Amino acid sequence: MDNATIMALLLLGYVANIVFFLAYGSKEIEQGLKLHLISMGLFAISYVLFLSRLFIPEIVSAISGALFSFTGLGLEMVALVSMKEPVSRRLKLFITVVALGGWAVFSVIALAGATTSQRIVVFSLIASLLVPYAAKTFLAKPRDSKMGVAIGILILLLFASLLARMFESLWSGREMTIFAATKSQVVFYVVQFIYMLLSNTGIILFSKEKADRQLMLAATHDALTGALNRGAFESFAVTAISANARSGAPYTVMLFDLDDFKRVNDTHGHHVGDLVLKDFASAAAREIVSERDCFGRYGGDEFILIMRSVDETVVDRIADRLRSRTQRSAAGAFTYTVSTGVTRVLSPKDRDLTLEEVTISCDQAMYEAKASGAGRLVIRDL
Repeated sequence: MDNATIMALLLLGYVANIVFFLAYGSKEIEQGLKLHLISMGLFAISYVLFLSRLFIPEIVSAISGALFSFTGLGLEMVALVSMKEPVSRRLKLFITVVALGGWAVFSVIALAGATTSQRIVVFSLIASLLVPYAAKTFLAKPRDSKMGVAIGILILLLFASLLARMFESLWSGREMTIFAATKSQVVFYVVQFIYMLLSNTGIILFSKEKADRQLMLAATHDALTGALNRGAFESFAVTAISANARSGAPYTVMLFDLDDFKRVNDTHGHHVGDLVLKDFASAAAREIVSERDCFGRYGGDEFILIMRSVDETVVDRIADRLRSRTQRSAAGAFTYTVSTGVTRVLSPKDRDLTLEEVTISCDQAMYEAKASGAGRLVIRDL
């Protein structure tokens, strides 16, 4: 199979995928997938133009095809990154400069009489500059998503094939064309064909995986503060208490209550009250000392933490850093305080405690703390 045939198959593949996406319904496709759809359209146009050099002047085919190819590749990389993280203005600027600036450079050297091999070198170099960031984005946290890793590997293969094509064109010592069946060019087109076949499925599955994670996050986390909601926290805590009862490992439960929170809402407004809740949740989450600890929102202005440590100095440190915080609002800065009720279960094997019993103990410690003044800490041992 020659390169022209592979390019024709790529063109047909992109057209088929566009039809598939359009049949799915554009309203149901998220922004990243829509950009991917547009990039496939641009790739299809670029292959029409590259293949048309059999009928039109080669220089026209090369320059016009390169424009759609660079634009499509740049848009594809933006689409991929957007599915993983917000696309920064700096990245958008970089992609735009490389794609359009690279096309301008390619056009100048093409019009200046560069050989086909030289054009292939420049084309491959410019295209390779557009690819690495997207690969890095998907491979940065391999534990997050196996499908993301697979997409990252596909992008790396594309990057490697571009470099191989560039170096062969640079050092082979013979004139190359886009239809020449050299090793690097065959690999380049085959990798593109594999990417075209697998990327669509991978991107759709990754999009579904991402949506599933978002649904799970919404089901288990408080929308305002980002902490675990009460149901998710209780599920974790019941499992942890049961495991500690079997192993005999001690643990601590800390219940935090924002003092006179109603006054904050009445004085500064509920929007400022929301800022206070988010500020406290963010600060408290930073104090978790182990991945095995768990922090959640227990009620309106109550938060709860279960942790393996029973070291009183650790408890004191956490409470001390959270007992008094400053919140800034449009009306000015003000201080809010936090009372903390703590229960340490020192010998879980000796008592068959439930989560309810432990939280009741925390509540009682909380009332004692509030009775002694705002921002106080009371520790009880069971």
